[in-house]
Amino acid sequence: MLEIRARIGAARIPFGMVGMFGLAALVVLPLTLGSLAGAAPDKGKPAATKASVKTAAKPAATKAPASKPTPAGAAKGTGAAKKNNDAKPAETAKEQAAPETTEELLARDGEKLAPVLPAEQFFGAAAMGYTAAKIIPHVCSKIFCYCGCDVTDSHNCLLDCYTSMHGADCHICQEEAMQALRMSRDNTPLATIQKTIDDAFQSKYPFKEESKALKNYRATRTYSPTGQTPAGGATQGEACCAGK
Repeated sequence: MLEIRARIGAARIPFGMVGMFGLAALVVLPLTLGSLAGAAPDKGKPAATKASVKTAAKPAATKAPASKPTPAGAAKGTGAAKKNNDAKPAETAKEQAAPETTEELLARDGEKLAPVLPAEQFFGAAAMGYTAAKIIPHVCSKIFCYCGCDVTDSHNCLLDCYTSMHGADCHICQEEAMQALRMSRDNTPLATIQKTIDDAFQSKYPFKEESKALKNYRATRTYSPTGQTPAGGATQGEACCAGK
């Protein structure tokens, strides 16, 4: 009997242990399942983080286009300011424009003159003379030619020498025209140009008696031997070669 009880007691031990292990399993298993269930949402967190990163990147992309109009507007303002700055030198240039030359002053009278022959058909001093007359025709129309062409060719002024072939062979015509051009470029007054040429060339006049053309010139030139400008004359647009 004692042996039988001892065996039964020994047999109870494994069943008790099995009961304890089973109980432990029932406690541990829910905890394990709970931890696994809690780990599942953690796997989704990186996805949520990526989404938030993408969402944060969108405002940056939105700001870039919003900032574009600002440089464009600034460029427009700069362009307008540049135009204003460019306009100032032009206005200053007008204010500081060089005074009109003697030729320009005479040309304003609107007097129609005969055309000068093309200088290209001549060479040397002749070409220079025709070129000078082409540049300052109105000045030449107020200058007398002392070569004697007033008698031989019925000329009334220096310009007549260059509206014909006469100026091609006459050194007095050529020298007078080039002298007048040099002085005109220096904005020398017409009276001074006339006096300078008269003083330099009147002694070369080949005739003793004054022609009608010479008398008309002396009556209308813009200076007098005493240095006083006579009333009327070339300053009022009356040319010594008027009517040619």
